Amino acid sequence: MIHSLLESQFNEAVNNPENINDDGSINWNFVDADCFMAVGKLFKDATVFYEHFNDLADKWEAKQPVDTQINFAFKEGK
Repeated sequence: MIHSLLESQFNEAVNNPENINDDGSINWNFVDADCFMAVGKLFKDATVFYEHFNDLADKWEAKQPVDTQINFAFKEGK
């Protein structure tokens, strides 16, 4: 049940525009803070919280599309 509460808060936090950087990446410090403030006290300790948080983050990142387009910026004269 506690994991479900964290998962719900996590999903809300990663979709919060305030937690998304200008380049579209996630500001994980903000997501972490949102989640920990909301449900961190329900876990035995911070170690257990971060085991669950990191699991959710790993699964979320694995579902994200991979940018296969490579952009090289070359300086003239080199």
